Amino acid sequence: CWAIASASARPGVFGTAAEVARFCEMLLRRGTFGRRCILSEETVRLMTTDQIGGALPVRRGFGFDLESPYSAPKGALFSRDSYGHSGFTGVSIWIDPVNDAYVVLLTNSIHAQGHKDLKPFRAKAATLAATGLELGA
Repeated sequence: CWAIASASARPGVFGTAAEVARFCEMLLRRGTFGRRCILSEETVRLMTTDQIGGALPVRRGFGFDLESPYSAPKGALFSRDSYGHSGFTGVSIWIDPVNDAYVVLLTNSIHAQGHKDLKPFRAKAATLAATGLELGA
């Protein structure tokens, strides 16, 4: 927030690669990580299924993007049931429960020269990751 002269109270979610991977694993396991229940299955379902219901030309869950102009981190190979988030600062995650896979991109697009649009890079990175995992093969 400081870098873009913002007083926002919501600068994003911060974590290490390992912590973000655990978060994705927890969502893939419907709210459970190891033996601990972090979120109820119903909460994960509401977060990851369409809550718009055709009212708009996008699909969004409570907290996650399913299909919208911001779905670049989905790439070309993740399933229709996949979901994720693309943050303004460049960090993004995309999770595919059908293929038991996820991609995490930890970048920083906030620079003194201004904000850089990472949509093409996010899409390419997700497609390359899915190709490496042999999704859609």
